Amino acid sequence: MNTLSLVQVKPLTNPDTNIVKVTVSGAYVNGVGDTLPLNTIADPGMIGQVPMPNPGQNPPPVTPCLLNQDTPGYQAYVHRSVAAGIGGAAAITTFFLRWWNYTVSPAVELASGAYPAAITGGETFLEIDVPIYQNT
Repeated sequence: MNTLSLVQVKPLTNPDTNIVKVTVSGAYVNGVGDTLPLNTIADPGMIGQVPMPNPGQNPPPVTPCLLNQDTPGYQAYVHRSVAAGIGGAAAITTFFLRWWNYTVSPAVELASGAYPAAITGGETFLEIDVPIYQNT
């Protein structure tokens, strides 16, 4: 499970980008990854989070990208999945964080199970550009 916390907005005068720290916990599921809950970004430092529009709409108005990480031997990737709408409903977009193990050669997706200490003890940050219409 991923928890997202806002650590910075930029530029400060008219923020349109959120820098978000990802904290992982629980177990990883190979082939699926962990959901990135873009609609529940915590703002513990009272930075003044830019509201996220509905990230589940298709196409999504926001797309997170990996900004920086310190997880020796492991690399995360943002994965986008679009599920068909049911009964005429619009398609739903979901973002996941998928992990790859580079401690073996060739690299493979992380196996299902508890996260390695290098990931839970490391740091992973996302940059999320917020549409300009959200900043008014």
